[in-house]
Amino acid sequence: MNRKEFTPKTKQLMLERSGGFCEAHGHRYGLLHGMRCNKPLIKGQYHFEHIYDSALGGGNEIENGLVICAKPCHEFKTNYTKKETKRSKSLQRKRLENQCAERKSMRDKPKSKWPKGRKIQNRGFPKWIKYTKST
Repeated sequence: MNRKEFTPKTKQLMLERSGGFCEAHGHRYGLLHGMRCNKPLIKGQYHFEHIYDSALGGGNEIENGLVICAKPCHEFKTNYTKKETKRSKSLQRKRLENQCAERKSMRDKPKSKWPKGRKIQNRGFPKWIKYTKST
């Protein structure tokens, strides 16, 4: 899937909206919940960031974008994302290995306690009951 970029017009509108300050906020950028960076943006040292990636259904609208400073916000977010991606891939790999092991162990187990081909024998009435004729 190709990465979607913001158009020059959208970038200009996002810069105007930011007022020349970094819009990064929250733990994704190494800040406390609800806290905003507000570092002044220096020309050439900022990035246009999608809030929701296109893979997650995000578009290239102004509402889905942030202007963030290159250091420390963009660096933190990049490193954070790499760690999360590695962690999720590792967890996914472990989950698949466990599922394969479970399936294999289920295949190896007999489905019932009776061996294949053995029939349950009917013994009829218990022998201790004796029927006598009354005369």
